[in-house]
Amino acid sequence: MEGAMSKPAAPGGANMVPCRWCKEPIMRGARKCKHCNEFQRDEDRETNTKALDENVELSTTDWIGVLCCPIIAFIQGIIYSAQGNPKGKKLMMYSAISMFIGALANAGSR
Repeated sequence: MEGAMSKPAAPGGANMVPCRWCKEPIMRGARKCKHCNEFQRDEDRETNTKALDENVELSTTDWIGVLCCPIIAFIQGIIYSAQGNPKGKKLMMYSAISMFIGALANAGSR
C-alpha cells in the first residue's frame, strides 16, 4: 500500500539539476538555462561575451560624431573604453580613420 500512496516522480527527476543563476530545474549537462537564458559553463559565458563584443554596433549619434567631429567622438570612445563598454574601441578606430581622411583632404587642398 505504501507504494501506491507515494508521490509520482517528476519528469526527468534524476536528470534535473538547479540552474547556477536562477535555480530553476534544468537538464543535467545543459549548456544554457531555458528559464533565464544564461550559460552554465564559464567557458561558454566567455565565448558568448567575446562574440557579443565583436558584434557591437555604433549608434546613429556615434556615427554623426565620427563624421562631423571625430576628435570629440575619439574622446567619447576613450570614455566608453574606460567604462568597459566594448564599442569604445570601435569608436576610437573609426574616429582616427575619419581624422586621417580629414587631414589628407586638408593637405590635398593646399
